[in-house]
Amino acid sequence: MDKAISLRDALTSNIEQFKTFPDKLKVFIENGNVVARLSNLSFEYRYELNILVIDYEAHPDTIFLPLLRWVAVNQPDLMQNPDKAENRIAFEAEPINQGIYDINIKMPLSEAVKIVKNGNQYQMTHIPEPELNDLTGPSPWELRANGELVTP
Repeated sequence: MDKAISLRDALTSNIEQFKTFPDKLKVFIENGNVVARLSNLSFEYRYELNILVIDYEAHPDTIFLPLLRWVAVNQPDLMQNPDKAENRIAFEAEPINQGIYDINIKMPLSEAVKIVKNGNQYQMTHIPEPELNDLTGPSPWELRANGELVTP
C-alpha cells in the first residue's frame, strides 16, 4: 500500500510542522479490499485512507494544497469526475482554540498490482496512475499565508 506512505511523505516534506513534530500526523488504512479476477493473479487494493492531524497550528488550507497536489498526480480520478469529486475527499475539523485544529481527512485510494509469472517465480509491479496534464504547477514550489512562508 504504497500510496499511504507516499502521501505521508508528501505532507511531511511540504509542511514544516510535520517535519518538526511528525507525531502530529497519523495515517491509517481502513476498510481495505483486494479486488482480483480469475483470469490472472493481478489485483487492486481499494481502501479508505484516514489522515489524522493533531494540534495543527496553522490554517487547514496549508494542508489541503499539498494534499490536492498529491491527489492530482497519484489518484487523479478523485478530481476528474465531477459527479464523484464532490464527496470523495471528506474531512472533519475541530477548532481547538485560536489557530489550532484537529483535522480528520478521509479519501478512497486504489493501487493496481500487476503479477507476471515467470516459471516458478512471480514478479509484482505497482502500476502508476496514467499521466495527465500537469495540474500541480511548477516544482519546486512554496506556499505563503499572510506573507509568511508556510512550506519549505
